[in-house]
Amino acid sequence: MGTESPVVDAVFVSHAHFDHIQDVSFLDPCIPVYCTEKTKILAKAMTDVSMSGVDDQYYKLAKDIRIKEKDPSYKTLCPGECECKENAEEEKPVIEDPKTRFKFTYECSPKYRTFETASEGQINGIRYKMIPVGHSVPGACSVLLTLPEGKRILYTGDIRFHGDHEVSMEDYVDAIGGPVEVLITEGTRIDSKKVLTEGQIAEKVSSDIAQAKSLVLINFGWKDLTRFNTVYEASRKNNRTLVISPKLAYLLYEMYCNFPYGEISVIFQ
Repeated sequence: MGTESPVVDAVFVSHAHFDHIQDVSFLDPCIPVYCTEKTKILAKAMTDVSMSGVDDQYYKLAKDIRIKEKDPSYKTLCPGECECKENAEEEKPVIEDPKTRFKFTYECSPKYRTFETASEGQINGIRYKMIPVGHSVPGACSVLLTLPEGKRILYTGDIRFHGDHEVSMEDYVDAIGGPVEVLITEGTRIDSKKVLTEGQIAEKVSSDIAQAKSLVLINFGWKDLTRFNTVYEASRKNNRTLVISPKLAYLLYEMYCNFPYGEISVIFQ
């Protein structure tokens, strides 16, 4: 890292899929990251349940790193493979978890990126507004920028309008509040004419579970809480016991602790 200050004032992250957040790992830590509070919490959960590597510093920062060969007992197809390790502090810090009050001993005291989660604000004269949108992870948003001369730029991020209890297109347009001069958008199914709603998926999942006589295995992304709710409700309606992965269980716990009256609160009642 050089001694000069970065020319970048801020970075906006629309949501916590790796193709949108992982390269934050390579930013100068003094550059603030702007995102929704749910995206911040999801980034934390992803960090907590993942192996720490060079490209996993989008939330937590490694401070004093050395590159070393992996231990000979590490099973790998590539003998002599290297890894990045933080140098342990002489006096290992003991840090209390704010939610559980459990105390954990760390190799070194954790350091985190600066996250700004206010939904509206100003950066060097440019006004911004983060607009909630539907997507397959919680906390997704679009970013509306208004330049000092009045020009408006809208970055949609990944966006959909067919999920369950998501922002409608009408509400989205109202939140934008008028024409924009520049529109930046993207999509993985931009040329598709078929729309499959979450409600239709819920009916299909419930029907398939009802017809199954034994164990049912359902694969979905562990960060997709909309799909989790769909599977949870389908399981409940069919008097099935739903078993989930530790990663998903931890994410649900984090989201409930930070948003106790959110969309998954019914599960903890």
